[in-house]
Amino acid sequence: MASIARLGTLVLGLGLRVVAQGSPGLAYFYKPPVAVLGAVAPDPASFLAHHYQFIILTHADEQFRDAVRRAGYRGPLLQYIAPNEAEGPGPYASSHAACDAHYPTYQRTVADRVGAFCRDLQPHESWFLHDGHGRRLYDRYQSAQGVWRTTYEMNPASRGWRDYLIDRLRQYQAMGWRDGFFLDNVDLTRARFLRQAPDDEVAEFPTDPAWCAAEAALLGALRQAFPQTALWANLTYDPETPGGWDRYLPDLDGVMVEDFALGWRRSPLPEAARRGQWSNIRAAHRAGKGLLLVAQGGREDGARRQGTLQLASSLVDGGAPVYYRYNDADSDDYRQIWWPR
Repeated sequence: MASIARLGTLVLGLGLRVVAQGSPGLAYFYKPPVAVLGAVAPDPASFLAHHYQFIILTHADEQFRDAVRRAGYRGPLLQYIAPNEAEGPGPYASSHAACDAHYPTYQRTVADRVGAFCRDLQPHESWFLHDGHGRRLYDRYQSAQGVWRTTYEMNPASRGWRDYLIDRLRQYQAMGWRDGFFLDNVDLTRARFLRQAPDDEVAEFPTDPAWCAAEAALLGALRQAFPQTALWANLTYDPETPGGWDRYLPDLDGVMVEDFALGWRRSPLPEAARRGQWSNIRAAHRAGKGLLLVAQGGREDGARRQGTLQLASSLVDGGAPVYYRYNDADSDDYRQIWWPR
C-alpha cells in the first residue's frame, strides 16, 4: 500500500503548489446509506442534503431521492446506470438457452424489471459481446450483500442496444431523474472482456482502438439524444496513458476517477500511472469537465485522507466543479458515510 510519504512525493513530483483556497465539494454514491459513522444522523436523507454537494443514486431509490430533495438538497442528483451491461439470469451462452423470466434483477442496469431480460434482450444476439467462439461474455460475481449475479457485456456498436438504452433512459427521466445520468464502467480498454474470454478474443472488437471508437460513438449517441442532460462517466480499466480520455471527453460533462492518486487499497498505482492519471485529470479540468475524485483507504488513515484531499483541492479554483470522496469500495458497496469525529 502506498504511504502518505509517497503521496507527498507525488505532489512534489508533479510540481503542484497546494494552497488553502478551499476544498472540493463532497460526493455520495450509489445507494442510500446503511450507516453514518462518526456523526449523529437520525435521518440519513437530511444528513446528505446538508453536508453533500453531489449525489448519485440508483433506480428504485426514488423515495430516498425525493426525501433528499425535500430535506433541502439543491445540488446535482444523478441516476446511476451501467450503459454497457445487462444483468439477467443464467449465465447463458446464447439466445438458444431457456430464459428464466422470474429472475429478480438488481437496478444497476436497464434490464431492471422482472422479465425484461428474457423478453427484451435475450432474443437479440447482436446486442451482446462474444468471445472468439461466439459465446456471450459475462461477469459472474457476488455482491457485498452476498447475492450471486450475472452481468452480460453489451455491444456499444449495436444500433438495437443503443436504441433500447436510450428509450429506457427517457423512461427514467419521466420518473423524475431529470438532473442527469452517471455512466458506470465506461471502459478505456478491452481488459475486462479479455479476462472473461477463454480464448483472449472479443469477436466484435479485435483491438482496443476498435472498442474505444464504438464506446465514443455510444457516448455521442447519448449526447445527441440528451443534449441538455448532464452525462458523467466512470472511466474504467484505464491504462493511465496521457491523452487516454480525449476521445470520450467531448460528450461528457464530468469524469469519476475511482482510484484517485494512490490507487486501490490492495493495488497502489505505480509512479508512471500516477503521473498519467494526473495528466488526464488536469486536461479534463482545463477542458471544463467536472471531476469526481475518489480516494481509496481506511477510516483509520487520516493522513491518507488529508493528503488526497489536499491534492484534490489544488484543482478547485479552475472553474469546473470538483467533488471528492474518501472511502473503501469494499465497504457495503460504498453505502457507508465516514464522517470525521
